[in-house]
Amino acid sequence: MPEAPDRSWLSDPTYRSWRERIQTHILPALESSGANCMLVSDRGDPDIDYAVELGLTILLDKPLIVVSAPGAHIPQRLRRAADRVIEIDLMQPGAREELGRAVNDVLDGIDVEDDDGG
Repeated sequence: MPEAPDRSWLSDPTYRSWRERIQTHILPALESSGANCMLVSDRGDPDIDYAVELGLTILLDKPLIVVSAPGAHIPQRLRRAADRVIEIDLMQPGAREELGRAVNDVLDGIDVEDDDGG
């Protein structure tokens, strides 16, 4: 008979605190949002918080707006999951306004009556 997996990490205080933050802050914020705008960084290893938020966005069927610096690597599957990919240098004058307009364009295009997946 195979040995049962070690699940002691489930009672680790750090994990429990992280899980509580996800359940009490991140999940409710995503549930009440019209869309999720996520910044892409191609520096270093993937961030677990980013991955969880991305997964929840998809599972909640929220529109996903991916924002990256021009020329940054965006994985192809992330591009396909995104409702809109915006490549923009946020340090340039007027960039935040341009980003705001793009986000509003995505939100304006949401079919509210089809929000139930049907």
